Amino acid sequence: MTTESVRYALEHGTDVKITADTKKTDSANGNLQVVSDLAKRSGGDAQLTLSADNDITVDSAIRASSGRLAVTVKADNDGNGTGSTVVNKALDLNSGELTLKGTAKLTKASAVRRANIVIDSAEVDVASALSDIDLITVNSGSALTLSRDYAGFKGSIENSGLLTVNRLLQIHSLTLNDGTLAGNGKVRVTQAFNFAQGHVTGEGELITANTATTTLATKGAAYLDKHWFNYGKVNWTGANALASETGNGQWTNGVRSVLNLGDASASPELALNLERFNNAGVVNVLGGHLKISASGNDDGRYEVAEQAFLSFLGGERTFRAHSVINSDQVLSFANGQTLFQRGAELNIDELELSSFGSLTLRTGNLLSLNTLTINTGSLSGNDSITVADQLNFHAGSLNTYGLLTTAANTRTTLADAGNVSLGSRLE
Repeated sequence: MTTESVRYALEHGTDVKITADTKKTDSANGNLQVVSDLAKRSGGDAQLTLSADNDITVDSAIRASSGRLAVTVKADNDGNGTGSTVVNKALDLNSGELTLKGTAKLTKASAVRRANIVIDSAEVDVASALSDIDLITVNSGSALTLSRDYAGFKGSIENSGLLTVNRLLQIHSLTLNDGTLAGNGKVRVTQAFNFAQGHVTGEGELITANTATTTLATKGAAYLDKHWFNYGKVNWTGANALASETGNGQWTNGVRSVLNLGDASASPELALNLERFNNAGVVNVLGGHLKISASGNDDGRYEVAEQAFLSFLGGERTFRAHSVINSDQVLSFANGQTLFQRGAELNIDELELSSFGSLTLRTGNLLSLNTLTINTGSLSGNDSITVADQLNFHAGSLNTYGLLTTAANTRTTLADAGNVSLGSRLE
């Protein structure tokens, strides 16, 4: 088939399908090669389908300047595993859609311009130049590997399959809808990161810029096994978890980052189960119960709403100077070791230590509480503590160098769940 006849058909509103079939004696042994430039210069939208039982090689450009040109490429059409697609030249589809099926490679010699790209039941390696691409869609069961730097990609990627980035990807919008982001490269999102459900893994970094808004775990569990640096805003309202499957998940919130967690109109349980969670920004717990199981350093703020709760349930945490927790509800510590250094602030009404949680207070400030509960926990340090309403010392240890003062009407429960160790001055 000649390029001229294909061009004429496309320009006059006829979709074209070219097939190389191994069952036909005149089909080049099931291989298809584009050897002459194809330029659609007139007419409306049209569809070009290239299909081969074996290999497809695009060695000449395919362009459209009038009407959108949709191109579908599928090698190994008979499914025997012997065919693949290689694109070596430019594809300019005038806002049409490029659909890649099967195994495909877009080489460094190629370029894709003015197109939306769909990876459908495919395994695709892209090293080509990309420009004026609004959307790349990776369907479930498909895989896309980006093998060159894309420092200024202004489009979006919606991934329900496997997206592997081994170099640099700077992108406006990224969606993981039960998909996986993998690789050892750096991914930087500048506008919107929709981590609805899925897995972020690999040795590289994920960065959400200070201009980006992240929506987290809206459809199901999200898994983080990469280091995520967030400098923007994160909204997390569902009752799902952000967890690590391999123990390599780290989340660092930079200065001026804002996390809005929970829902004031509901009572979700939000579980953060990672190797490390570092916070230098503001964490707003708007409703429900935020449970953090992670080691880390805190230089920022936790603002806990009246209808919300905050618990630290494991790991080694250090609250450094200028860190703040404001809460009118119970603040809980369990199963970990937590240190509040000099200059940190605890503005809370109720404190609970349980399950062998260890809390050391060295802020240099007086801690005024309505209720203090210790149940197989350990409280130490040099801060003085006052308890106005209730001291529940069920079991555990209280060994502070500061003074523990209970008010005249304070109710005290002592040693009703095990042994207690008191090394503090009590008034």
